[in-house]
Amino acid sequence: MGAEDKSVDTGPAGALLKAALCQWGAIVKWMCVVGALGLSGCGLVSGSPDPQPTTVPARKGPEAPAAPERAHKPELGKWYKARELPPVEGDVMAQLEAIGYADGTREGATGGGVVRHDADKAFEGLNLYVSGHTAEAHLIDMDGTVLHSWSRSYESSFPRDRIRPGIPGTNHWRRVALGDEGSLYAIHEGRGLLKLDRTGELQWARLNKAHHDLVVLPDGGVLTLTREGQRREDVGHDEPVLVDFVTWLDPEGEVVRRIDILSAIGRSEYRNRFRSLFSGKRKGDILHTNSVRVIDGSLSHIDPAFQPGRILLSVRQISALLLIDPDTETVVWALKGDFKGQHDAQITKDQRLMIFDNSGPKGHSSAVLEFDPATWEVVWDYTGSKKAPMWSATLGSAQVLPNDNVLIVESEGGRAIEVDRERNIVWEFRSPHRAGENEEFVASLFDLDRLTEEDLRGWDPRSE
Repeated sequence: MGAEDKSVDTGPAGALLKAALCQWGAIVKWMCVVGALGLSGCGLVSGSPDPQPTTVPARKGPEAPAAPERAHKPELGKWYKARELPPVEGDVMAQLEAIGYADGTREGATGGGVVRHDADKAFEGLNLYVSGHTAEAHLIDMDGTVLHSWSRSYESSFPRDRIRPGIPGTNHWRRVALGDEGSLYAIHEGRGLLKLDRTGELQWARLNKAHHDLVVLPDGGVLTLTREGQRREDVGHDEPVLVDFVTWLDPEGEVVRRIDILSAIGRSEYRNRFRSLFSGKRKGDILHTNSVRVIDGSLSHIDPAFQPGRILLSVRQISALLLIDPDTETVVWALKGDFKGQHDAQITKDQRLMIFDNSGPKGHSSAVLEFDPATWEVVWDYTGSKKAPMWSATLGSAQVLPNDNVLIVESEGGRAIEVDRERNIVWEFRSPHRAGENEEFVASLFDLDRLTEEDLRGWDPRSE
């Protein structure tokens, strides 16, 4: 007699139930895979036929603090366990208190608002920020006074998208940009993009799966990143992957063109440099493109690949920067180096390339890196200090200001700092958006931009 059979024969009804459960299990597995695609975090290759990646010299920085602890839903939104930061120097705090700034500009028990402002060294402007606490954006002055706010719930922007409340991307805005007359463009991460007028009235909303970044074009259109779950033969397996696109929208938010980034790599001379994308080794969110910029051609005298109108991308999962020619829809340049999981690639006004390097060499700390395009060596960096190392495992951005200071967003730490080229902090903002019984959780500071008069496009919120 064979081994004991412990299964139970439930007859035809049981067989039908088992078949139904198997089918439902397959559907759930597909949903989980697609859902996971949207939840994952984020060398010189230049004009030669078989380019070799450069090796950026190893950088030594302070040890990174422990990765922020994710909150267990203190409320909807994106939150991290707030880490201890050193207090602001007494003389600076005294100046703040003496000036008598409005609420939120002094360091309180939770350290929210503008806690440092050296008016002689900081670049004066307005600050537009967006946070993980809810779907709203605020425009504040250099002392933290809120001058204008925009807000709108996901349900009111996309009433036809019947999804369960709390789905990632619906609770907050990932990126915003100012348009004409105080209008605002906002991305619900991985869900869609919308435009509000300055009163918060909806102009249009598109469920186009926009994510991470956007650029407002001169004609009122938008350049953004979108994504789509697909099964692709070129990735070496038949499981669904997230495919990223560079996408152009017209002034009404309608898609007029898009470029498949994976295909742009695959048809280029750099395919072998990123062969892991096509070898079946990568699954799910295989690219995670997180920034998009139109370059102005200012580096073309150094490298002819940098022609005006080409598109500079930061691709997190392969830790690479790519340049796409929109005419041929092909990658024409790529950079890999001593950085990992980077964000926010851009060409600065001084004709250098800057990124926010999330984990860097051996994960010592996050860093802002500035490269000389003639040699692709790091010529300036910022990693924080031993007392307060900079650390954001995901997100993060940097902006070179007109006075050559650098505005840095340490997203998971919920703060933004402006530093001079000697690495002195001359302005600091800490998110006032907290949660938890003891306000121990800080909302992720997705982005904070310093705006000039030109960026306001003739609109003056201070007059309101």
